[in-house]
Amino acid sequence: MKCRMRNKNGLEVTLSREEMAALDITYEKLDYANTETRRVLWTVLDEAESVLGCSFDLSGKMRIEARPNADGGCILDFTLQTEPTVPRHEKTEKRQAALLFETDNADDLLAAVKHLPCTVGGDLYIHKNRFRLLSAATFSEKEQLCAILTEFGTVDENCTVTSAQTREYWSLVCKNAVGLLQSYCLLRENTDVQN
Repeated sequence: MKCRMRNKNGLEVTLSREEMAALDITYEKLDYANTETRRVLWTVLDEAESVLGCSFDLSGKMRIEARPNADGGCILDFTLQTEPTVPRHEKTEKRQAALLFETDNADDLLAAVKHLPCTVGGDLYIHKNRFRLLSAATFSEKEQLCAILTEFGTVDENCTVTSAQTREYWSLVCKNAVGLLQSYCLLRENTDVQN
């Protein structure tokens, strides 16, 4: 068995045909869903630890890839998956409470959505000919969204209860409605120009 560290999170193990036979496995039969394959892989990993004189942190996720080699054996790559980290100078902005926009006019709904930034998400609901758009906004987005939406209908900034009632009793038209409705507006405008 040949072992080498590719980097601090990666290990490569080369098994010969004879070693594969001793482990009672072939490259073709390697299948991680199979209990026997998992046993072989952990046996190989244990042996690699003793050959290299180091241990691996197995508490996280590991990607295991296998490929055949020329002599009938195989090469196994073990890679510890590290969690992505956010650089310290970047801060993720926490989402605030949902904003609720309501109107009884479909044209006002389309006009409002047309003016929203395309990054805004929102789910559209309908009940008794009234539309409600529920969207989450960060603190920095909230003021801009309220300014736009209040021109076309009513806006509720503190709508935890109303949002829950809307999700329960109103009919969901579509999720991520802002992008979809903006596309519809664009399509509608282009059709009007062509006619």
